[in-house]
Amino acid sequence: MRRSVESEMSTGIPQHRVLLITKKSVQVDFLIKFFNSKKIACTQREAWDVEKPVLNASTILMIDFLVNNPELIDQHMSRLNKKLSRLPIFGLFNIDQKYNTGKLIKLTRWENFRFCFLNTISEKQLLSGISTVAQGDYWLPRELLNAVLKKIHHSNNMSPKQQLINLTKKEKVILNLISEGYSNTRIANSQFVTIHTVKRHVYNIFRKINVSNRVQAVQWFNSIDQR
Repeated sequence: MRRSVESEMSTGIPQHRVLLITKKSVQVDFLIKFFNSKKIACTQREAWDVEKPVLNASTILMIDFLVNNPELIDQHMSRLNKKLSRLPIFGLFNIDQKYNTGKLIKLTRWENFRFCFLNTISEKQLLSGISTVAQGDYWLPRELLNAVLKKIHHSNNMSPKQQLINLTKKEKVILNLISEGYSNTRIANSQFVTIHTVKRHVYNIFRKINVSNRVQAVQWFNSIDQR
């Protein structure tokens, strides 16, 4: 107990553990030793060789950008989302300064995508970054943040019909059920999916049509339905 308290006081990362998704290397060994020296539990797994007991709400998933491209990461997160009741906090490390923002922005659709660590990050910055995301905040490069804000601004300026086109087939079904007064539990039962999956769809729907609650979503849907 005393050791846990000391760890929380020294790092600001209570009860969190870091899981590196990467291949074994000298750099990875150094990272593990570095985190452990700061009393942060850290382990490594080969690319996506993870099991359900390993991942939970206290896990911070650090994915090596050198061995995992954004498309592959997105596919694996979709697979994990079907298996887990809640996705862990995750992000990327080993990112080159000349990274493609357009490819990374796709990952921002995941609510728990919280950080990007460049390969030039210092030990002090890395520790600060992990502490920041463990407390529920973000650690993202300015270029990526600007791209996300531009995407949001573009979405805000889209007409309702354009926003409707951006919804997936499943999101349209769920939005229709929301307009009929279905709760998340009832939607999950009718669509044979988990509550967490429904919540993720609802989150994406709200983001795409620029609303913040179910009442606004129903009003938006009714305005579309009447046109």
